[in-house]
Amino acid sequence: MATRKSSTFNFQAIDDSVLGEYSVSNYSERLYSKVYYSVRSLSGLLAKRNFQDFDWNVFKERFVSDFGKVEDRRYSLEQLLEFAICRLRRHAVLSEIW
Repeated sequence: MATRKSSTFNFQAIDDSVLGEYSVSNYSERLYSKVYYSVRSLSGLLAKRNFQDFDWNVFKERFVSDFGKVEDRRYSLEQLLEFAICRLRRHAVLSEIW
C-alpha cells in the first residue's frame, strides 16, 4: 500500500510596508467607517424628513458629539450595528404603516 504524502503550507504575512502611500487600511477599519457614515446618513435623512428647519452641518456636529469621530471609535462596530438595526428598522416599519 502506498503511503500518502501530507503537505502543509506555511503562510507568511505579507509585508506591505513597501506600498507606502498606496497601502490599504485594515478591513475592520474600512468596515467601521462605512457603517459609521451609513448610520449618520440614514439618521440625517430621517431627521430631515421629520423637521422643517433641518441643517446638515448642525446635524453632523450633533452626531459627532453623540457618537464621536470615526477615528475615536467611541463605540464598537457591534454597538453601531445594533443601534442601526434597532433605531433605523423601527423608523422604516413606522414609515410603512403611515
